[in-house]
Amino acid sequence: MNGSQLDNLAKSVAANKTKYYSVNSTAIGNVNNDGATGPNAMAMGGNASATGGQDIAIGSGQSGQNTSL
Repeated sequence: MNGSQLDNLAKSVAANKTKYYSVNSTAIGNVNNDGATGPNAMAMGGNASATGGQDIAIGSGQSGQNTSL
């Protein structure tokens, strides 16, 4: 990859970033986006964990359990 290609990649990443979402946490859990392990689950936040099917966990240390509709 040359300098021009790297510059184009940086511009593309900046232009296509996720909008309206931020997390400020020193927690080490879910830092690798591995907090959602259940099928169709979502985990947002430091140490958030969603392990069941269609579970949702939002916030630091939150655990989504039995949240399916």
